[in-house]
Formats: sequence, C-alpha cells, structure tokens
Amino acid sequence: MEEKLLEIKDLFKNERLSSAFEIISQLQGEYDKSQNPEVDIIKADLELANECLSLLADLESWTLVKQTEEIATFTKGSSSEFIIRAEMIADSPMLPILALFSEVHLLKDWVPILKDATCLSQPTKFRRIIQYKYNLPWPANDMDMVVTAVGIPIADNNSALIVLRSLDSYTEFLGVNIPKPEGPRLTLTIGCLNLTYLGPEKTQVSLIAKSNPHMPIIPVQLVNYATKHGVYYFMEAVRNKANAFRGSVFEQLVEANPSYYQDLRDRIQGIST
Repeated sequence: MEEKLLEIKDLFKNERLSSAFEIISQLQGEYDKSQNPEVDIIKADLELANECLSLLADLESWTLVKQTEEIATFTKGSSSEFIIRAEMIADSPMLPILALFSEVHLLKDWVPILKDATCLSQPTKFRRIIQYKYNLPWPANDMDMVVTAVGIPIADNNSALIVLRSLDSYTEFLGVNIPKPEGPRLTLTIGCLNLTYLGPEKTQVSLIAKSNPHMPIIPVQLVNYATKHGVYYFMEAVRNKANAFRGSVFEQLVEANPSYYQDLRDRIQGIST
C-alpha cells in the first residue's frame, strides 16, 4: 500500500494523472486521506475531465446562440442547470494560446470582466491555484472565484484539456490557504478549456462552463443572459491576443521561461502526432 501511495504522489507531481488513477483503482484497504490528498484530487480531476469530454463530444443537444465565421456560442439547460459553450477555430499555433492562460497575472489586461487574477500557488508544473476577482457593478462588485486548474493531455483527441474546479469547500488545498471571500463567491460547477491541434498554424478552442454566482438578489435568467453573450467576446479576445503574439509581452515571457515552455512544446508534440 505505502509503495503504491508513493508512486501516486510521484505521478501526481509529474502530471501523469491517468497513470496515477490506474494505481488508485488497485488500492485496497484504508489509507490516511490527510497524508495522501492527491488520491481524491486525481479522482475529482478525472471525473470532471470525463464529464467535459462527454459534453464536448455531443453538439446536437446544444442551442446555437451566435455564429460568425470563426466563433460559435451555444447553451443548454436553464435556470441552475444552464451551461454555456463556445467553439472557435483560431489561425494560431497552440503554444501562444496556452501562453495566454499560463501567464495568469496578465489575464486582467485582456479579459475586461476581470479586476485581478492571482496565482496563489503552482503545486506542479501544469497545475495552478488561482483566485479571480471580477470587475462587475453592484451587487457583484466584490465577486471572486478560487479554482484549481490543471492541464490534461488527451492524445486520442489530439487535444489539451484544462479543467477548472472551484475550491469553495476548502480552507486549505495542497498546503495553500484559500482566502476567504470578501463578497459573493462564484462557484464553477463545470469548467473546461479544450485546445485541439488542427495543424501547425490552426487550433480549435472549446470552452464549457456551468456556474453559480450565489446571488438570489439577481434573477438567474439575467445572469444567464449576460453569461451567454459575454462568452463570445471572451473567445474573440483570445483570438485577437493569439494573433498578436509575435513581439508581444507573451512572446517575451515564453522566451524568459524556456524550461516551462519547452515542456509545453513537448506536450503539444505528443498530442499532435
């Protein structure tokens, strides 16, 4: 048992979640969850990943909201079961798009809805614990969200799947104290960003999100309306930033962090063949 738990920790550290899950399924007997938090984290990450992949694989049950040549947005469900989806074909390699989301501290510069974004911790190379603070009018002016985000290569789909899980129920996660909310805290029930390799200069970007703002003062229909239209402008911003990568601060940061971005290049190579 102890040997398997140590192997799981090592695989977790090296972002090999699927391999770690195979060992988890072999565990027998009780183990100390407080000393082995990686087990439940891997289970939750892969459960969410599977749910996201299932949603991504089905386009028939979604309702089209808006479509242009490059971007389409969709919804399904209503009220508390409302989910948004966006699809975009970007004339960009995958690396610049991944760089946009890797440099968390710059998100507020190009995502208008954000007041701030802080990486609270980077427990492993491709996992972040992030706090987002939103730039919204009253009564949502102090809204925030705290998530764990991790990238999972999906070789069968030639894609990199980033799953995001809210940490509302945690006061501490992987040794990091989760800040208390100063206002309403947005819960991301389902959150994923999937980047599919279509060629050296072409990437499909897919986004799915289901959230709960915990704000009964605002009708849920109004929140859903704002969300389904806002996601289009978010994808448009991703496209524009990726197209302007050359000579940008993002290209400078890629060059300044060769170890991290070479690992990303290697992961992209692994899913593109």
